[in-house]
Amino acid sequence: MVIRVLIVDDHPVVREGLKRILERTEEIQVGGEAGDAQDALEQVWQNSFDVVLLDYILPGGKGMEALEAIKRNKPQLPVLMISMNPADHLLLRILDSGGAGFISKSVPPDALIDAIRTVYNGKIYITPEQAQFLAQQHALGDQLPHERLSNREY
Repeated sequence: MVIRVLIVDDHPVVREGLKRILERTEEIQVGGEAGDAQDALEQVWQNSFDVVLLDYILPGGKGMEALEAIKRNKPQLPVLMISMNPADHLLLRILDSGGAGFISKSVPPDALIDAIRTVYNGKIYITPEQAQFLAQQHALGDQLPHERLSNREY
């Protein structure tokens, strides 16, 4: 079993670092990389990947748009969002848009590999802290005003 991953990040040094982390394992192969949403979508349409590792913040705010386009056309393809910014407030938006989870760029390399394995196996990846946040949101029931915005409005 080899998990083919597409890395999408607008920073070349980040893509290179992610590639080096993922290539440490025999079961994960970096099948492609893209620096923007358009290139990512073209690669998804033209190639076969098992997981897309997609930066939330791409030029022009296109990370969520890319996620939604991928899920419209390839709903079975797991997309794991990644960002350097904490995203608890974005987690529900990512999951509602079809994302397979969110991981911070500040995690140890093993956590990234575990996250990719998790979404590859058809599960949602969330950290214990994210699970706590989701439980609190469910218990509260009410959304904050910014959480009611559509992805485009946000």
